[in-house]
Amino acid sequence: MKIITNNYELVHSGTIIQIEEGPISLVLPDKVEGDYTILFDFLTVPNEKTITKMIQIDNFHLKIQFINFNEKQNIGITEPLLLGTLEHKSLYLIYRINDLVSKSKMIHYCFYVERRKTNG
Repeated sequence: MKIITNNYELVHSGTIIQIEEGPISLVLPDKVEGDYTILFDFLTVPNEKTITKMIQIDNFHLKIQFINFNEKQNIGITEPLLLGTLEHKSLYLIYRINDLVSKSKMIHYCFYVERRKTNG
């Protein structure tokens, strides 16, 4: 199955239920550039206005910090967030997060690559 929306192709999507507030690691296989690991982490920082902070660890590892998502429902972004590249194509993330009473989060995520323009 191939899913395309506008100029983006969906490469992976899903839902994760976090266990015991720990960080979540996702590995996107990439046979061209090398596998890309993304670490989702949640922080509480009083008075912080930024909700998403990205920390590039190296060419193959990215940490995304979600800030102040406690007691929030269906929080996320509507514009694709550029993460880097996957198989030499621009890689994007769109997400929605729900706080669960059990001190964990439920994350709905979609990873997209930008489709190359073709003539004709």
